[in-house]
Amino acid sequence: MRMMRIMRMTRSMRYIAILFVGWIVAAPGFGQATFSLEDVLERMAGAGREFQTLEARVDRDTVNGLVNDHDLTSGIVYFEVRGAESRIRLNITDPEIARQEVLVTSSEFQSYNPRTNQVSLGTLGGGADVAQFLVVGFGPGNASLASNFEIELVGDEDLDGVRTSLLELIPRSDEVRSRISRIRLWIDQDRWVPLQQRLDQPSLNYQVVKYVSVTINGGIPDSTFELDLPDNVETLRMN
Repeated sequence: MRMMRIMRMTRSMRYIAILFVGWIVAAPGFGQATFSLEDVLERMAGAGREFQTLEARVDRDTVNGLVNDHDLTSGIVYFEVRGAESRIRLNITDPEIARQEVLVTSSEFQSYNPRTNQVSLGTLGGGADVAQFLVVGFGPGNASLASNFEIELVGDEDLDGVRTSLLELIPRSDEVRSRISRIRLWIDQDRWVPLQQRLDQPSLNYQVVKYVSVTINGGIPDSTFELDLPDNVETLRMN
């Protein structure tokens, strides 16, 4: 009798363990995809068609992958789409020593360093600032993501209490891959815009950019997309 009770207890414990494991696997945050890749891309394309402007605080972690050195900065990003044209303004304000103002349009970029009073100018490609890739996942370009990237749906992930779809993008262009080897996007499953991006470079360096206090289609003055440069600024041409 005692042996039978032990066997019954063993079976009961096994049943409870199975239920527990099943609950763990089904619990939020363990990677199951709520939406298929096609669902996510379709919803991102829909959000992109309605997209006009974005304003958000950004927290950026620039990592030297060889020595695992982290450079933490924060600031404000502005992004606007008008037809086929797009503009992005990134102001890094903290810490003071890292202050930088970056302006990227559809064809060129400017990067101003107040400490050195130098502005770098160039066309997109070659030495262009990595900031140009911050637009990936926003705007009408979402409709052509699959044409420009090989895309994999990694799964669902909770990010600061928000349910997201995690996408991994590999650029199809050799020229783009020479600068950015992989992009990861954490897509808000409510508004279908990225809340976080990771930009990997072939050098093993990477950036993680998190968007906080996001305002979409709130309107941004034209003057935001003009750098107010001193008369004595030194100009450096990158290409």
